[in-house]
Amino acid sequence: MTQLPAEFPDFGLTPEQRREAVRGHYYEWPGMDGERGEIWCYSDRFSYRPGETVALHVSSTAPQFSIAVIRDGAAETKVFEGAGLSARWQDTPDQCSVEGCGWEASFEFRVGDDWPSGAYRIALLA
Repeated sequence: MTQLPAEFPDFGLTPEQRREAVRGHYYEWPGMDGERGEIWCYSDRFSYRPGETVALHVSSTAPQFSIAVIRDGAAETKVFEGAGLSARWQDTPDQCSVEGCGWEASFEFRVGDDWPSGAYRIALLA
């Protein structure tokens, strides 16, 4: 049987916010970490073919970020990286899970013609 931790991390929530998060099934949302710093991202689509452009919608409390695109699998392969990319905070609507975030695109990159088919992970660091 799995042993659950007795202490949970402090995400900077007030007792009222924590109660609402638990009862309302909100586990995380943009802005909850306050001054700790945050970076959030989503892409414009779920799937891409070689040669197509991926548009990332990024919201961050940091002014810049770096990116790594990694092909997931038994052997991870980094296929793209960038640094010093501009970021800004973009507000998230209350009904984002229903209506979407509506953030402006922040960064684009092209899927390489030589990238093998598979699942890819995008890692952002602010």
